[in-house]
Amino acid sequence: MHVFISNCFIFGLDPQFVIGGAYINMTSVAIHISNTYWYYISNCYARHIGTGILIGDTSAAKTTPNMDVTIVGFMTTTVNQAIAIWDSIATMITNCYFGGSIKEAIYVAPGVYPHVTISSNYIHLGGWALCLNPLSSCNGVTLNAGFITINYNVFTYNHGRALYILPGVDSVVAEGNIFRGNAYSANITSGYVVFSNNICRADTNLAVISNSASGTATFNQGCL
Repeated sequence: MHVFISNCFIFGLDPQFVIGGAYINMTSVAIHISNTYWYYISNCYARHIGTGILIGDTSAAKTTPNMDVTIVGFMTTTVNQAIAIWDSIATMITNCYFGGSIKEAIYVAPGVYPHVTISSNYIHLGGWALCLNPLSSCNGVTLNAGFITINYNVFTYNHGRALYILPGVDSVVAEGNIFRGNAYSANITSGYVVFSNNICRADTNLAVISNSASGTATFNQGCL
């Protein structure tokens, strides 16, 4: 099945948390993708929502995973998570704006192995309020698995790690990104990493690139 969603505005109306006059329905989902062969989402805006786009099911992996998901021009403000991937073969996220998420803007769950491309997005204020652990979930992007390409994004003022990549990720290519004003610019612990030609400015802590196989770590390697 092919599904197209474009030019939509989705607004949460049933508050569960009130933060500085803004409210969020933590359990609400703007767009839920489940067992769909091809999905294309463009030019949508979600606000005061628990999850902007949920790919898969948080309770268990699907027997037929979502095949291809393309997200273009998606905007979120005042959400719990902007995009959460629980099962997918391939997901592309490009030309999006994510601002003011309680937890990370983009999350990939453990135990799934999608090809994820994150390109030309603006990722701002991850973990901006009510986030209990700034080093685990108050990030711009948190990736637990998959084959990841992250190019030409701007990460600003995320309260935890702008980019957090854990050992379950198979491989990472992160090039040409801009990190500015984050608590940590990047923390990558996958054993297969290309991290180069990134600009790191005014982050509180340096980028940390660890090799999980050897236990070695380098600081700000790949930052200009």
